[in-house]
Amino acid sequence: MEASQHIVRGSVLVVLAQMFVRVFSLVFEIFVARRLTATFFGEYSFILSYTAMFFIVSDFGINTYLIYTLARDSRDLDAYVNSAMSVKIVLVVLMVGMNYGLALILGRTSSVVAGICIISASLAVNAIQYFFRAMLQARGEMGYEALLSSLETLVRVLVGTAFLICGSSFLVFVSSYLLSAVFLLIVTLRLASKKLGLRKLQFDLSHWKPIVRETLPFGAALVFISIYGQVDVVILGLMSSSAMVAWYSVGLRLATFWVFVVSALVTAIFPSLCRLYEVSQPRLVSLCRKAFKLTFAVGLFISLELMIMSRELVQFVYGSKYEQSVPVLVILSWTGLLLALNMLLGAFVRAIKQQRINGIVSGVALVASVGMNLLLIPGLGYQGTAIACLCTQILVSVLYTVTIWKRIGAFWSIADLLNPLVVGAIVALVNLLLRQQNMALVFATCAGLYLALLYVTKFITKQDLHLLGESLYPR
Repeated sequence: MEASQHIVRGSVLVVLAQMFVRVFSLVFEIFVARRLTATFFGEYSFILSYTAMFFIVSDFGINTYLIYTLARDSRDLDAYVNSAMSVKIVLVVLMVGMNYGLALILGRTSSVVAGICIISASLAVNAIQYFFRAMLQARGEMGYEALLSSLETLVRVLVGTAFLICGSSFLVFVSSYLLSAVFLLIVTLRLASKKLGLRKLQFDLSHWKPIVRETLPFGAALVFISIYGQVDVVILGLMSSSAMVAWYSVGLRLATFWVFVVSALVTAIFPSLCRLYEVSQPRLVSLCRKAFKLTFAVGLFISLELMIMSRELVQFVYGSKYEQSVPVLVILSWTGLLLALNMLLGAFVRAIKQQRINGIVSGVALVASVGMNLLLIPGLGYQGTAIACLCTQILVSVLYTVTIWKRIGAFWSIADLLNPLVVGAIVALVNLLLRQQNMALVFATCAGLYLALLYVTKFITKQDLHLLGESLYPR
């Protein structure tokens, strides 16, 4: 019982840390966007997306393999660590080489190439740091994972903010990522040495074949997912100006800022989904339906508000120099809803042991995203990228839904969505009538009216909330 409570407490800390990281990172990005010109912010966004696209190469499922292996048998800790870490080092070198080599081939400006090199170096350091954090997770030390993830964001934000306030150059500001990564690596190594009792670390590739064999399927799926999540910004950066990248990035961030709440919900209920698939599929279907309804209702309201108040929101948060982001936010406001639903659907797919489907769906989405961006950007620019992003999320939703329906049956129907759609239309009309009033007051009024109408129409019942509560806090 004590071990179970320790795991639950650690999981709650990780979820809270995730929420802190997302909120703090959003505030920092807004600060950066307001301090930098649109061109420099566009270069900054391109560099982060470009390097993130290849970062997964440095992992390729190694951390997950390590967690599973050490959770089963930690008696020969040094042997596992040395073999996996050696493969990780090879992958890190490969990642850095790919980032730098492709940037030269693509003919990026010297400042962008230098920024890519700095961020690549920070990601290389982070890859080693995350490796040792995975070992701490395998030992059940989830509290340390929460501490380190929060500390990582805090240090990076503080150093980056200090550089911007002092008027440092663009590349000096970017180096804040590398400085924070080195600091966190030192802290992580100290913790890992103390908690895990690592005795001797050495380069050893004698067991690389079984490691690669076990991680290859999962790693390949991760590569598809990572590239698919970043490729739109990268293609836009290659085919248009840095300013367009900035305008698109601002709209995308505002449209999806709230999705971290759904990510935390997925993290919390995923163990219950896996357990119910084994013991009670009817209850699994019921839980999926409740979670889907709740996510749809919340996402629908936020999407409507973002679409209607897009101009006021962009000017209030990022300033008038990003006014060109307004049409992007109008389009992408619905992408946030679909992205949240797809996070939930992806968790359902993993819970019913269809992990292979995640890789297939991500691969199809990647091909579709690349194709639509190449087709739409020449004529529509950054708005074409927004349309491609929206259409890709629609495709992912359809593929996930079909997969789940075939496996466990229908878990939502059109009737489940009619209630929030009607209520949402009423609230949208009220919002339009009050649009000239104070933005915060209008939002609060509409949110209260939306919740009241959902309660009156019994869209969410006490039984729904009880089932979700049991999933979040299992006995």
